[in-house]
Amino acid sequence: MKRSTLVLVALGLTLTACDVPLQAVYTLQSRDSVPRGVAFDRAEQVFYTTARSGEITMVTALGREYSFHRAAEPTLSYAGAQVDVDRRLLWTCAFEPASPHTGPRSWVRAFDLEDARLVHEVALGSLHHGEVATRCEDVALLADGAVLVTDSLQPTIYRIENSSGSVLIEDSRLGPAAAGVRGLRGAAVDPSGDYLMVARADPAAIIAIPLVNPRALFEVAVEGDGLAAATDTRYPAIDGLLFSGDDLYVVFPGGVRRVQFIGEGYTRGESTSAAGLPRGLSMATIADDALYVLDGDAYQVEILGVKPEPPYKLLRVEPDAFK
Repeated sequence: MKRSTLVLVALGLTLTACDVPLQAVYTLQSRDSVPRGVAFDRAEQVFYTTARSGEITMVTALGREYSFHRAAEPTLSYAGAQVDVDRRLLWTCAFEPASPHTGPRSWVRAFDLEDARLVHEVALGSLHHGEVATRCEDVALLADGAVLVTDSLQPTIYRIENSSGSVLIEDSRLGPAAAGVRGLRGAAVDPSGDYLMVARADPAAIIAIPLVNPRALFEVAVEGDGLAAATDTRYPAIDGLLFSGDDLYVVFPGGVRRVQFIGEGYTRGESTSAAGLPRGLSMATIADDALYVLDGDAYQVEILGVKPEPPYKLLRVEPDAFK
């Protein structure tokens, strides 16, 4: 880790650390934020957590926490996030619930990591014709700096480049099973950069989208432990999705499943489940080649309508947890 990150200097803070190993558990200070998304800046060894409170928090390798950004809008929440290390940007989903005057609205926002400035913003509703309810869920980064975005209220994948956006694909196969049910959630680009993998919440599915021909999308057949299980309350719906090497990690509120693909083209995979995880998980990130999951109770609050149970945590999932 550098002696001081430019982000911390820009925020008027001082931090000194040299080659600090990451901890297995980070207990977050907030007791009311309900964290939802997490991303890792490998250049500065800093985690960023996003929350329903509209706050984005930095967590250093030493476990120190600083407020990176707080939304001016009182009802705005943040969800999935990704760090563009080369361009020094933090991309994240932002959304507001329905009000007496508007339906649910959402944006993709990019913040400068050095001074926390908002440098790019695209309203997802503006990429449709007419008034359309949107809920930005997750962002996936492409090598050219563009991001691909999922929307749980529309069967749509968006492509955002700087401050402009377009619809990559709109297809009923990406939508929720019924009205009032969430559709797309997590998103991850495969190591080759040729496929976008997205998670549909209900019915639970992993959908592979070839970027050269998005309409050739297909559902991945997952064997082994499978995906969601109606008889197991740990796996009610998918939230987070990310690759580590060739393996795809699927985050549920009560556990994580690792999908290892069989053959070519992502048509089939076999899942194994990590043991011993809490039941408040939402999204995950890769930090120093390790999987870290966010335990922030977002599913319990958003879907079940129950009170969160802090403290919230960032947890490392060891490879031998998958049996």
